[in-house]
Amino acid sequence: MSLVDGSPPDLRGQVCEELLCQQYWYDGELADEADVVLLQVRGGWFQLCLDGGAVHWGSQPGEPVPRKSDTGTLFAYPLVDLGSRLGVRGHVISDWRVEDTEGGETVFLEFECGSTVQFVNQGDSTRVAFTRDPKAHVEWLANVGTGQGTG
Repeated sequence: MSLVDGSPPDLRGQVCEELLCQQYWYDGELADEADVVLLQVRGGWFQLCLDGGAVHWGSQPGEPVPRKSDTGTLFAYPLVDLGSRLGVRGHVISDWRVEDTEGGETVFLEFECGSTVQFVNQGDSTRVAFTRDPKAHVEWLANVGTGQGTG
């Protein structure tokens, strides 16, 4: 069973004002699609990290700022606006949960509009999956908007 560390915010019934993820790139290759998840509800920012059997929740002091990479470094940490890209920004969160999955854990954010965003951690990497309604197949973030959804 996954360990939930920190104090998860009360998300049920709250409007998703923003949903961002900080990616981790190494030497031009995407190493972690959602290294840190940043969620704004009720004007406050929260961060979520999944790491090897543990789900870490914490409050984020102020609006997230893109992490700067030194010139010439192999590392990059861009912020991606998942809320807009997946169409869940401004929608009400109906539920959230953590499930143990093969090789890690998955955090599900479910929305009243029927969409679900999944943060799927396996080993030391987290991917983002998305369904527009419960009967649809899962799309991986890399394929959203490309017509290449896989499930």
